[in-house]
Amino acid sequence: GVAMVSVLLVGQAWATLRERALRERTSMLRQIAEAKLPALATQAPESAAFRDAEAAVQALLAVGPGDPDARVWLARARAQRGDAAGARAELDRALAAHPQHADARLCQAWLLFEALDDRAGAIATLEAGAAPDAGTETGCCAQVLLAWVRSGPGEALETARRGLTHWPALPEAQRIVAGAILAANIPSDVRTHASWAVARLDEYLAAHPEDAAMFGHRAEIQLALDREEPAIADLERALRAGAAGIPAAERYVDFLRH
Repeated sequence: GVAMVSVLLVGQAWATLRERALRERTSMLRQIAEAKLPALATQAPESAAFRDAEAAVQALLAVGPGDPDARVWLARARAQRGDAAGARAELDRALAAHPQHADARLCQAWLLFEALDDRAGAIATLEAGAAPDAGTETGCCAQVLLAWVRSGPGEALETARRGLTHWPALPEAQRIVAGAILAANIPSDVRTHASWAVARLDEYLAAHPEDAAMFGHRAEIQLALDREEPAIADLERALRAGAAGIPAAERYVDFLRH
């Protein structure tokens, strides 16, 4: 009996040590992944920084496959690579286990609307979650996106102007605003909207000068305001930083200069 108790105690102690080691390793891998995350939004998928960040997220999922945050991060990487189906699969897994995960729901809706042209699916995804709270970053983004999907870019911009007052440096919402500015059917008050959006992007880029893609967005909005020199400067900064998603930007800069 004593021997059996000793074996059980040793087994429990060993299991406790293993659990502690796994928690510590998971915590370490999460810290590494979080430190590298900005590259998934600011660098081109073929860049070393992007690949390194993606690998860090995959390493975190290897020890914690149920981590919904990591699923969302990997989905964003897949989307950046143009793999909409892969991104959706990751988000489906996150939402299946955590149906009220706000970031997963927002990313799923954006993916359905932007990459898969599924407006009804995007609305259903946003409406299935808890009512978005404009006092949070994710909630602010959700309100802006829902306004766009339901009523078009004009309403999204009005919603953004109301909601982003308290979140001037919010990457996801800034991307939605930039996309809305550049979308079709912009309201006639485009110069007012564009000027406001440039001011928000100025604030964002002052805090995040490494975000090459956002310089490209600001350049396009500058062109809508007939500001060629600032647009050229932004495109050149985006190119130097290795921005993705600016097709033929070098030729475009040459065209503007001549």
